[in-house]
Amino acid sequence: MTVKIGNQNPYVGKTIPIVIGVFDAVGSPIAEASVSMTSDNGGSFGDDSYETDSRGYANVVFTPTNAGSTLITAAAGGYFGTSSVQISPSISGGPTVTLFTSSDVVDLNATLIIQVHGTDDNGTELDSAPVNLSCEIGTLADTDGTTSSGWFTTTYTAPNTTGVATITAMINGTVAVKTVSVR
Repeated sequence: MTVKIGNQNPYVGKTIPIVIGVFDAVGSPIAEASVSMTSDNGGSFGDDSYETDSRGYANVVFTPTNAGSTLITAAAGGYFGTSSVQISPSISGGPTVTLFTSSDVVDLNATLIIQVHGTDDNGTELDSAPVNLSCEIGTLADTDGTTSSGWFTTTYTAPNTTGVATITAMINGTVAVKTVSVR
């Protein structure tokens, strides 16, 4: 049995592809073998079990939750295979946050749509992430909320005086800023 771990720089939270090969004693592939996976250092596998294809291979995904040496073990019908991988601490620099407005200019007392978009280091949209919003002039319909499939939407109402409105959005400590001219 073979266990080949992909991704040359695995770190906590980054999904790692693993290819499992199940072969009998003479090297012939074992098709439709049920493969179970374990890790000695925590983490999660995409499924509870996997099945090999006609060539004896199964594609597995593993997401580590702890840094350090991690032994991955695959078992199928009395066959076992292992591989060790060194998991680095999370290299997360925080999410990517982008702030959109329906216009860069707004009339006095008029309303704009504000959208905040958040993704993690892998580009995956953040779901149920807390969003905090603020503005220097004017008012926001919501100053707190949570993302849904990476997005949070609210409205901004301009004041009755001209100026520049600085709108700030924050998700998990990462800030995005947008300015809007009020005329």
